[in-house]
Amino acid sequence: GSKVDDESFTDLEGYYIFRPGDVLNGRFFATSKQGRGTFSTVLRVKDQADGDRECVIKVIRNNEYMKKKSLEEMQKLVLLTSKDPEGKRNCVRLFSHFEQRGHLCMVFEPMLMNLREYISKRGGRPLEITDVRSMGFQLLRALSLCKRCGLIHADLKPDNLLIGMDRKTVKLSDFGSSLHRQEVVRTNNGVPVTSLIGSMGYRAPEILAGISLDFPCDIWSAGATLCELLTGKILYKGTNDNQMLLLQMELCGNFPKKLVKRAAFREKHFGSDGVFLETKVDPLSKVELRVPRPDLNTPIKSFEKDVLRHVAKAKRKKRAEFANLLAQMFIMDPSKRPNVKECMKHSFFHSSAQ
Repeated sequence: GSKVDDESFTDLEGYYIFRPGDVLNGRFFATSKQGRGTFSTVLRVKDQADGDRECVIKVIRNNEYMKKKSLEEMQKLVLLTSKDPEGKRNCVRLFSHFEQRGHLCMVFEPMLMNLREYISKRGGRPLEITDVRSMGFQLLRALSLCKRCGLIHADLKPDNLLIGMDRKTVKLSDFGSSLHRQEVVRTNNGVPVTSLIGSMGYRAPEILAGISLDFPCDIWSAGATLCELLTGKILYKGTNDNQMLLLQMELCGNFPKKLVKRAAFREKHFGSDGVFLETKVDPLSKVELRVPRPDLNTPIKSFEKDVLRHVAKAKRKKRAEFANLLAQMFIMDPSKRPNVKECMKHSFFHSSAQ
């Protein structure tokens, strides 16, 4: 047949135009389009060079910025795979990559969907505590691999956890926001330059306050994610940094004074005495008021009573263990928060309590 020009494979926004039956890289037979994100078109394919094995290909938009960002993510995925060649540590697997008609293409193992989609497909019904226990352990296993690779994921949430075809396996995905810890430490001494890291509801308090950016922020986000899988509700549902800190402190108390002292965004959220200042807008005058909240120096709510109370009573001991795990994953001082290995040893994952 006559050669088709590259243009007809790319739309005006740089997206790959999918046609059923396309063959990519001379071997991947495209069966369907699974979706489309900011960066890519996602295709379901069969690998004709490997017994028609099912794979997923992310076809990155033909655009310099997207390509550069995706190459950075790809290097991180290659690093993760190199430290886990057998694929036993629950990070999504990149099989290979190539370029086709100006599009960077990344070939992944096929997964069913992300956990936000999974819960909404269940009619918004949250998961059982036994599933949360299993998925939580898998998520921590993934974080231990990230740590071995010196990566802070920095955007952990149900959207970035994929569930397998077996509906049991979960894998951590989307390393587009992940950070090399060494680079973070080199830049501004590990202090966040902005509070806009990760996604609002899952953002650790030390990022909101401008204290530090390091492995513990992933433990915080993992806690928020697991809690949401069990309750079906976003745990800290703030619409701005100040509200987020308020909701976090209701359950976890304030930072130690010494941390508030070195917080980069201290003026926005704290009085000179280290007490949290809640920003309120007067409904009539629209004037912004800053209300000191010394009551938040220690928690005013509890995980067991206020967050998990509706979780099936039958599993009371398990629920108590989970509440205890959360209280630890949500220690305000990141240096006191348990690391991945310590979380994995928690009785929630190991005891036979019902």
